[in-house]
Amino acid sequence: MMTQRDILLANIEAYLVETKMGPTWFGHLVCRDSHLVQRLRKGGDVNTGTAAKIWHFLNEKGSWKNGSQAEQWLQNRQRQDSQETAQ
Repeated sequence: MMTQRDILLANIEAYLVETKMGPTWFGHLVCRDSHLVQRLRKGGDVNTGTAAKIWHFLNEKGSWKNGSQAEQWLQNRQRQDSQETAQ
C-alpha cells in the first residue's frame, strides 16, 4: 500500500530525474534542508508544512504532473525493497 510519503517521494524522484537536479539542492531550494530527500529515502517523514512546501514547489514547476515517471520510480523501488527482504 502506498503511503503519502511514498507518493511524495516518488514525485520528488521523478522531478530529480527530469531536471537532473541533485537531491541536496532540491531540499535546499524547497525548504532550506539539504538532507530532506536523503531523510525521505531512508524512510523518514516530513511534517505537513514541509509537505505543503514540496507540493507547492512541484506544482509550480509542473514537472510531476505527468505522473508516469513517479509511478515507474515507485514500482522499481518496491521491487528493490522486496528483493532486499527476500535475501
